[in-house]
Amino acid sequence: MQTDTSTKNDTCVLGLTTVASPGGTVLWSPERGVWGQCLVDRGPRPSQVLLSQVSSMLTESQLECSELGGIAVCIGPGSFTGIRVGMAVARGLAYGHALPIVGIDTFDAAIAQADDAGLTDSWRLVALDARRGEVYLQWFAPGASQPEGPATTEKPDKVPGAVQERLKSGTVTIIGDAVGLYGDSWAVAGGEISDCANSVDPVTIARIGWSRIAAQKLDHENLKRVLPSYIRRTDRDLGFDQAKKKG
Repeated sequence: MQTDTSTKNDTCVLGLTTVASPGGTVLWSPERGVWGQCLVDRGPRPSQVLLSQVSSMLTESQLECSELGGIAVCIGPGSFTGIRVGMAVARGLAYGHALPIVGIDTFDAAIAQADDAGLTDSWRLVALDARRGEVYLQWFAPGASQPEGPATTEKPDKVPGAVQERLKSGTVTIIGDAVGLYGDSWAVAGGEISDCANSVDPVTIARIGWSRIAAQKLDHENLKRVLPSYIRRTDRDLGFDQAKKKG
């Protein structure tokens, strides 16, 4: 864990992501940048582990949770368990200390990391591991921060065809954590492969969160609007439906 205790500022934001492994937490402010940061190993009791790591980071940064300017949490898509753990901790801290809270979509975080890496001149395809041999996909036009349409769930072998079709209107760069799984097979389609968003950077979550909290003047009442982004239904929900059909 790395911490900087040289100054305090109430614009410091807690950024948190547990949608994939490893996750991470960070204390970040626009004035100082990173105050403290650590990787999150969810362990056998993920909520307790995460709370302990956040507490330690605050202590080493000489901050009280109530002094924070807000909390930004990655809401998915990603691991269902990871999403639930991260959101439970973030919502609990926001509620308990009356802090502003904002949820950041994994796609938004990935495209922000692409922008930071200078990948703004091509079509960007964000590809996320959806498990079960599938991927979540969302397209962003060159220079755009908003997606071209809703995210979809596809088999990985559908990606090369989609890339080749998009290449008719410009260059394509594929980013996201699914690149580490399928990037080699996707490269034959002709698009560029980038590892700039192979994992969600908690600093990106905190930075986007701070800008939205400040711009929208959010407060702890935003808690009820911070909802998970699963895209597809959880295994638990599907299991309930299957049980009903059998019954």
